[in-house]
Amino acid sequence: MRTRSIRLRLASVCAGLTVFVLAVDLSSTSATGQVHGLDGASVATSAWYLESLAAAGTTAVICGCLLLVAEPETRTVTDRALADPVVSLLLGLSTLVAVVGAELFGLLPVVGSALVWLLQFGYGAALLIAAGVGFLAVGRLAGEDWCVAFPVAVVVAAILPAVSRGELVVLVIGLLGAGAFVVQISRGGRPLSSR
Repeated sequence: MRTRSIRLRLASVCAGLTVFVLAVDLSSTSATGQVHGLDGASVATSAWYLESLAAAGTTAVICGCLLLVAEPETRTVTDRALADPVVSLLLGLSTLVAVVGAELFGLLPVVGSALVWLLQFGYGAALLIAAGVGFLAVGRLAGEDWCVAFPVAVVVAAILPAVSRGELVVLVIGLLGAGAFVVQISRGGRPLSSR
């Protein structure tokens, strides 16, 4: 029962965030369809459908690989993201702050730039996988079965590039997945039911 109420609250937050993003998107698009920046100047953008196709394809590949290679672990981590979304999001945000802090520390000549490039590449790859977990967690709000969650995750990933602030939502979903990974690793890989 508690899990259902948490999922209902998370679904309400996601719906509210979607309405907010769409409202901001509609307010920043003129009647001619051109996007305006904060200073009112027109901003050149690529075709939204190409970005949507790329995002949907990338999400389908990452989520598909996660489900093929590590389905039980993926279910455990998405359970963790759905059970404690606030904790997962805050831990994901703390990983981002830690990586940015380490990159700023890397500006010192003692550390060197090779370590910073390696850190950026590793965190980028980890965040791509974590975003796949985050999208699958959002998809599991629609249904527990992967046959429902996977298409919902791909559709959500395809819709977000079509709105102007969709990148922020993608970052939040990625940080949610990253935080769920951190919680799961800190628990030693034990499933949620073994508290």
